[in-house]
Amino acid sequence: MIMIGSALALELPETWVSSTDGTRLVLHSPKREEVIVSAYRIVGNGLGKEQKQHSESIFQNALRSALNAASHPDLNVVKALDEDRAACVFPCWTILAETRTKDAFFGQAVIRHPETCILLTYEAPFVSGAEETFRELLLRNVRSNC
Repeated sequence: MIMIGSALALELPETWVSSTDGTRLVLHSPKREEVIVSAYRIVGNGLGKEQKQHSESIFQNALRSALNAASHPDLNVVKALDEDRAACVFPCWTILAETRTKDAFFGQAVIRHPETCILLTYEAPFVSGAEETFRELLLRNVRSNC
């Protein structure tokens, strides 16, 4: 189990290898898949309204980051960024893309939790079966650590 901040955890097979890149967690599978996890902890001693504004700002920034990454000229968006209620036990927005040559898949998810916001990026050097892996292996295995 990989801890994501103090609130969430991601369960992956033991064959995945993890490392850090600055503040991001980077995971690799034996099949050359890569997952990048950027987590933003929502903390503060401000009033409830300030906390909500801070949380919303972090969430909007994560959505912009997902859109920006998917707008690369070599990518074709196959599912636009939208709320994806079936993807995860937490509120989640996903965007899916593939290379124009259809030889690599990119899935991104922005996951909201009261204590954190996660931008999860999945890259697979293949398209066939990649969306299922993104959903089944990754998004459905994000768990509360509480």
